[in-house]
Amino acid sequence: MNKKRERNLSGFSLIELMILIAVMSILVGMVTLGFGFLRSTDTKQVAYGIENGLKTLKSKDMAGKETQYLHVFVHNGKYYRTITNSAAAPAPGGSEKEIGSAESISVNVIYDVRDEYGSSLPDRTVTLSESGTTDICVGITKKDGTFLYQKVSGTNNSEAPREMHVTASGGTSYLVYMVTDTGKHYVEVQ
Repeated sequence: MNKKRERNLSGFSLIELMILIAVMSILVGMVTLGFGFLRSTDTKQVAYGIENGLKTLKSKDMAGKETQYLHVFVHNGKYYRTITNSAAAPAPGGSEKEIGSAESISVNVIYDVRDEYGSSLPDRTVTLSESGTTDICVGITKKDGTFLYQKVSGTNNSEAPREMHVTASGGTSYLVYMVTDTGKHYVEVQ
């Protein structure tokens, strides 16, 4: 009898092994969803951080004497925003607001480009990164609150940002849409 009892206690049955695999699969799935949810939350934070910066820019620009500019930039693996009275890219100095991590999130900007006569040219797309374009500048006209077309260096063209796509690698994407001719802006999930 002891031999029979010993044999039954010496390993897993097929049913026990299947239950173990099912439990492990559920746990792996939950962890994967958790990471995806965190990445989606970071992406949303960056998108709404940019949109809130546009709201602040509009109120500061309309209330002040000088034209104000929103700068969205990447520095040391993080996205920041700041508002200055200069279109030149600011040096990080502590007054900027961190809006999220740049590790797994990309920000692509689509510019509406016009020639010196105001005719539309093909859009220009820029990716914000520490190794390339490090600063995006958005201005608003004092006269009517529309987005400001700024001169493109070395050309007679001018451009204004129209869309900012905030995307997590392999995850959720948010669009910060800017209606250039009215100054309105909103965020939508893609």
